[in-house]
Amino acid sequence: MLIGKYAFMLASDPDTDLKTLVELSKSPDVEIRAAIAYNKSTPENILNQLRKDSSNLVRAALRKRGVLVGDALTVCIAGKNNIAVNGLKHIIDNYSEEFNICYLPNPSDDGIDTWQLSFLKFANEHNIPRASLEELYLLENLIFISLEYSEILKTKKFKTHQLYNIHFSLLPKYKGMYTSALPIFLAKKNPV
Repeated sequence: MLIGKYAFMLASDPDTDLKTLVELSKSPDVEIRAAIAYNKSTPENILNQLRKDSSNLVRAALRKRGVLVGDALTVCIAGKNNIAVNGLKHIIDNYSEEFNICYLPNPSDDGIDTWQLSFLKFANEHNIPRASLEELYLLENLIFISLEYSEILKTKKFKTHQLYNIHFSLLPKYKGMYTSALPIFLAKKNPV
């Protein structure tokens, strides 16, 4: 079996012969398999084999090449302001190769930065696809993270159970405005 840099070069080379590609596609080295997945000359029979590969790196290469769609986990950040911007930035910086990413801004976000950053503006500047609730309800392979999203969600409509609402205080006790300040104003010893 071919290994090392030479194997990676062959896996990446569009002129590599079919027999060698078949051999390399069975490599235990995930980077070699990913290089074959990304190689534009890899034939369909090898791509079909690689579509069964569970490695995130191979699946990311197939998605980048556009031959693997629909199965990737989608992460959606819904919300507003700096918290949603920072959450989305974290996902982009750390998981953009592994997951589909989308966003759902609050209806009141006008795309203008104020003392808080506009989530809509940030997502658009980074070419992140905007999702609607109707689209998100239909996704089975979804992680939905609400970071100050203002609308009430119908959780039963989602096909996923991976729904997270990050809130600044204990719900439903301290809902609405001033969620961080209410427990302090009410002199609660253990507000969360």
